[in-house]
Amino acid sequence: MVLLPKKVAEILKYFKGIEIARRYFIINSFDATIVALSIFLIAFLSGNFPKEVVIKSVLAASIGAALSGFFGAYSSEVSERTAEIKKLEKALGRSLKKSIFEKYKKIFSLFVATVDSLPPVMLALICLLPLLIIKNYNLGLKISITISFLSITFLGYLLGRIAEENVITSSLRFLGIGIVLTIVLIFIDYLL
Repeated sequence: MVLLPKKVAEILKYFKGIEIARRYFIINSFDATIVALSIFLIAFLSGNFPKEVVIKSVLAASIGAALSGFFGAYSSEVSERTAEIKKLEKALGRSLKKSIFEKYKKIFSLFVATVDSLPPVMLALICLLPLLIIKNYNLGLKISITISFLSITFLGYLLGRIAEENVITSSLRFLGIGIVLTIVLIFIDYLL
């Protein structure tokens, strides 16, 4: 918060911006990582996905999630902040059109939307890195799967810290979701 201008920091505090942004960050990070993991796993299980298809699929899914996250979060936050400002106007009995609240409503919404939209692309690039730099496709795919599992586990750790719960339990819960996904995809691959 120290790096933010004082008035912006005040607005983020009023609107509970850091908590909202953190929530969006974790949700979209988890979604993006699960999607990337799904693509990596099905490519590994089927054994016949070309490397380029896997890379393009993960990038396309992450860019789609980023765009969806940005516009969804921005629209949602503008609506929520507008509603809050209207409630405040009603309580105060005056317009807040030229107030700091109205002025920073869009800045706040852009901040939250940006925090929501960057993780899918960042995590996809991190998870894709082995496929991009390791010539052995099978090895790169295995490392990408491992990084995806580690990312999911780390998100569980973060949620455990936020909730002040046991971080090991929270991490294992998220890792369990990845394991369930793996079992489901193995079953789908077996059936098809």
